[in-house]
Amino acid sequence: MDSEIHWKTCAKQGCLCDPRINSKYCSDYCEQNKDRAEETCSCGHIGCGAIGILKPGPLTPQTA
Repeated sequence: MDSEIHWKTCAKQGCLCDPRINSKYCSDYCEQNKDRAEETCSCGHIGCGAIGILKPGPLTPQTA
């Protein structure tokens, strides 16, 4: 059985990126700023931060 957890999107509110393997976050930026409210993300990944969607509710992990 694979014990890795894969999150659907980065756990930082406002981030639209895929997270790193075995992490809830896509980058060090998002992990370090997880409690900072932003309408658009500043992680620097292409395509992120342009839309500015705030994700509702808690994240649900998906199994591999």
